[in-house]
Amino acid sequence: MAAYSDPERAVWRGDPALLYRAGELTVVVLPQRGGKLASIVYRGREWLTQPRRPLLPHAELPPLLVDGDMFGWDECAPTIDDCAVMGRRLPLHGDAWDQAWSEMGDGWLAVRGRHFAYTLRRRLSIGTAGFRLDYRVSTAEPMPFLWAAHPQFAASPDTEVVLGSGAEPLIDRFGRGYWEAREPGAPIRLSDLPPGTSAKLFVTPDRPADRAQLIQPDGARLTFRWDAAVVPYLGVWMDRAGIGPVDAIAIEPMTGFADSCASAAEADCVLWLKPGQAASWWLEVEFGEARKV
Repeated sequence: MAAYSDPERAVWRGDPALLYRAGELTVVVLPQRGGKLASIVYRGREWLTQPRRPLLPHAELPPLLVDGDMFGWDECAPTIDDCAVMGRRLPLHGDAWDQAWSEMGDGWLAVRGRHFAYTLRRRLSIGTAGFRLDYRVSTAEPMPFLWAAHPQFAASPDTEVVLGSGAEPLIDRFGRGYWEAREPGAPIRLSDLPPGTSAKLFVTPDRPADRAQLIQPDGARLTFRWDAAVVPYLGVWMDRAGIGPVDAIAIEPMTGFADSCASAAEADCVLWLKPGQAASWWLEVEFGEARKV
């Protein structure tokens, strides 16, 4: 069971870091770099993609995540795709991933939106076989809010993903037909994609999912579970080094059904926030051997 305890303060590749430890699990968080989870090591395995060069100074991060330090686990809010919402232009991957997050006490980190008056908070609690992230968002103005976790998990061609129960209908956002012949319940493999390509899948919005599983070829697995009452949508980005520098899989629980906040708002498939009314949700990660979720 994950519980909050004060992290150690450390330096990770030159950046101030918060180090969470429990048993054989270690999680590294970089508050000054968008609150990024930079490293998740369980029983000696690094689960996240890692930087292939020295980290850029925070002041030199480019406006696009894909041009910067593309590794680890970022927070995307209040959109993933760049789009115009209520007359305001939102950048690609949102405006939380490249800001410094502030320590608010009692383990909470917080960031304020640049384009809307929202505040997103997050707290990490850790146990010996997993960890939990608690989130809270509030706003001073009405707005649609599309949040997505964006963990870039290190993967090989034989890494498998099970979304929800595995039987839910899937939508291939890019429409390339890689999964047209997939049997219901069959796992999704990174090897389904040709090298040098990427794809984004969604579970259809009429089938809210509350879990997903990533299974490595040697049987090691991680299981995602989250609060589907607030986060009912699920996407997965699969990359054979088509966008990022290495093979990666991002399991993305989302508060909107689309990468674009504007599209999700138009379809009324997004979390709408009202002034003075906060929304809270949680996400849990558990490690173990391969088994059904």
